[in-house]
Amino acid sequence: YNQLFRDGQPIGEPQALPVDRIAAALPDGPLLVAGDAAADFVAGTGRQDLLVAPGHGLPDAAEIAALAAEQVADAGWPPPHSFPPPLYLRAPDVTLSPGSVGLRPA
Repeated sequence: YNQLFRDGQPIGEPQALPVDRIAAALPDGPLLVAGDAAADFVAGTGRQDLLVAPGHGLPDAAEIAALAAEQVADAGWPPPHSFPPPLYLRAPDVTLSPGSVGLRPA
């Protein structure tokens, strides 16, 4: 999964692509690569103009909370039940069989 950003703003949609297609689509660097697979991705490309963002690649809950608080302060509280919908980049691996409804007793 990837998405490109410039100056903190998205410059493309989130995508689910094979690693070789992501690497081929990247512009010339230097570029900062972040995420839990950033180090493996950069190593696999062989490109010297890609830098791995510091940290362990996972979101820091305190930073996410601070960003959310800042946005809430700027925009006001959202109305009740106005949560953002989930963003799925590919179909699920498991689906329900046609005609199956709810849980069945054991």
